[in-house]
Amino acid sequence: METKMASATNDDSGAWMKGSVDERFGFWRGCVKAEEREGMRIMLKFHQDQFSTIPLNKAKRVLRKKEQMKAQNSKMVGGIVAMGVGIGGILALNLALPPSVGVGHAQGVAQQPSAKVTAKTSNVTLIGPTSTQSDYVTVLCNNIKTANMKDLFITAALEVGLFTRTVVPPEAEARAGVHVRVLLDGQEVEPGVVIYGRRIQTLRSDETIELSLGQSLEAASFSFVAVDVSQGVHQICVQARVETGGSGTFSAEGAVGKGTMTVESVRLIKGEDVVNVD
Repeated sequence: METKMASATNDDSGAWMKGSVDERFGFWRGCVKAEEREGMRIMLKFHQDQFSTIPLNKAKRVLRKKEQMKAQNSKMVGGIVAMGVGIGGILALNLALPPSVGVGHAQGVAQQPSAKVTAKTSNVTLIGPTSTQSDYVTVLCNNIKTANMKDLFITAALEVGLFTRTVVPPEAEARAGVHVRVLLDGQEVEPGVVIYGRRIQTLRSDETIELSLGQSLEAASFSFVAVDVSQGVHQICVQARVETGGSGTFSAEGAVGKGTMTVESVRLIKGEDVVNVD
């Protein structure tokens, strides 16, 4: 039989005892007296046929430390799982998008935010000197997203140049003009086709005369109106076409220089008659 009794303090542990039941009971009684003397609680641990003492304050600290470590481990595991899910989502998004689309780069047309005003400008020659064109040419184009049903004010400002030449006798005529229109989602916007520049040169004489009027650029601007435009992303394009003609001995050309298009989303008075049709 071995017996050990230690004066228990908050940091004292390891008091142990093994022996008969009576001796163990006496050991427990000694611990009770130690509790009363030291003003603390002692926890008894029975292992391998012997008692050992653990001051309760220290036991509580050990338990709290274990609980804190368990909570930290749980948070760490949760963070790793969340990170794995996030990485998996990014990989899935990259696989789903076409190669030309980058995650986090410029927004596509479908993701374009709503706007009140948009603009497009060009500082180069949009259409060089040319004769009659069979179809319209798109010179400026841009997108705008309307939050709800709106009206659009579209202004197209262009530099227009004309060149005409006639030779007589007896009579000659040269005509040149630049026609402009605005399309909203492929549909012509009111008031339709507008002539930004026109020249008609006529010469009559029995003598040999050649008259040429050189090409000079002049700016022209016009406002188009689209009413009750539905919600969503819309494409607005400015198109131009050079038209020439004449009779006798002549030549004619037209050109479009620099240009600017502005689009403003507004809300007109309800029931206002914007389009006047004869």
